[in-house]
Amino acid sequence: MAHSLLHRNFYSQFSYSDINGWMGVVQSIDEQDLKRLEWQADVLASLICVPKKELERMVNMAIQRATRNPKFDINTMPANELRKYVSQYLVNNFEFPPNIISWRINEDGLLPPAKLDENA
Repeated sequence: MAHSLLHRNFYSQFSYSDINGWMGVVQSIDEQDLKRLEWQADVLASLICVPKKELERMVNMAIQRATRNPKFDINTMPANELRKYVSQYLVNNFEFPPNIISWRINEDGLLPPAKLDENA
């Protein structure tokens, strides 16, 4: 869905009639460009498919779960480690790559305020 919305013009320049043709198209695209296209589609899809309220609820649940583990002290844990932990926890719930969940957590400001001020 997101690729169709974002990249219709880009992909319309290619012709293919079957999966092998499609694979040839994908393999012909520069790796950096392909990563950028995938990132854009994943981000848009996450914005459409993962409502902020639900993401916020799940982030809070992951943080509460972390506080029950004596290995984790979220007050001293660097923001990037907390974001990584929470992202990994949420991957199975939202079926998006951890980097996209991490991006959403950061963009939506869903870490505790003290953690948002850290450069991570």
